Amino acid sequence: ADADADADAPVPLVRRIELLARSHLSSPGPERDAAAALCARLLTRPGLQPALREFIVWGAASLQGSRGDGAAAVGTASFLMVGIYTTLAAIFKLGHREELLPQLVHLGPLIAAPAALLGDSSVVRRKLGIKLLQRVALVFLAPRVAAWRYTRGARSLLLNLGGELGELAGADAGAAPPGGKGAAAAAAGEAAAGAEGGEEEEEGLVPEAVESILEQLLSGLRDSDTVVRWSSAKGIGRITNRLPLELADDVVGGAVDLLAPDEQASAWHGGCLALAELARRGLLLPARLPEVPLTRTP
Repeated sequence: ADADADADAPVPLVRRIELLARSHLSSPGPERDAAAALCARLLTRPGLQPALREFIVWGAASLQGSRGDGAAAVGTASFLMVGIYTTLAAIFKLGHREELLPQLVHLGPLIAAPAALLGDSSVVRRKLGIKLLQRVALVFLAPRVAAWRYTRGARSLLLNLGGELGELAGADAGAAPPGGKGAAAAAAGEAAAGAEGGEEEEEGLVPEAVESILEQLLSGLRDSDTVVRWSSAKGIGRITNRLPLELADDVVGGAVDLLAPDEQASAWHGGCLALAELARRGLLLPARLPEVPLTRTP
């Protein structure tokens, strides 16, 4: 009798909406993107952690199953993978970190299988997979801005160059000349002082999963398609902004290593994108600049 009563009980509205959206995640048209946005907005609402956990477990299992059988990732299964990737990426963008942290354990197999993602034949799936990985890494790391980053200021180019012209400009502006060291050297000193000052704050351990994700993103800089390289570069910049100086310097070194003479043109392009993103965020310190080659030798 109790089983019959449970079978006759109405399905909750949230569950009906979720199932309706899931049924459209395998669609080839724009309804797939709408269904992904609906799922992400719905499951990141307060009080829906059980439904969120169930969706992440289902999505991770579906992606893992499709990855394990390359022949299955065609037709409807291929569209479903794109829909799941899109939904999970949106969830990890919209959700609160406190609610997403307990769900990271369910994505372990996806994080630890770089060959399956980067070897995917679909450009869209590779791009979305890279986007998901970088957002998962940002959930692992607490939000903060690196204290060691290069701080840009309102500096005069004439003063920075030094010499008589700089001294004249300093006299006209009523400011003292920089004493021959230049604003760039002063800025490097400021960055080093900031790194020392924030050393105690940055002593926290970085999860191994983040290091694995960074390795995949650095490999994604070699991808044959620009959108994948661009997504990898953006992810590297965002993650490095939350890393301690020592590990961040390793990431910068990995990007510089892509600019080797024996690397392909795609690797050079990916390395340039990553270095540009790091420089834009003040994460490429002046001490690293001499190591960056200005031209590619054939």
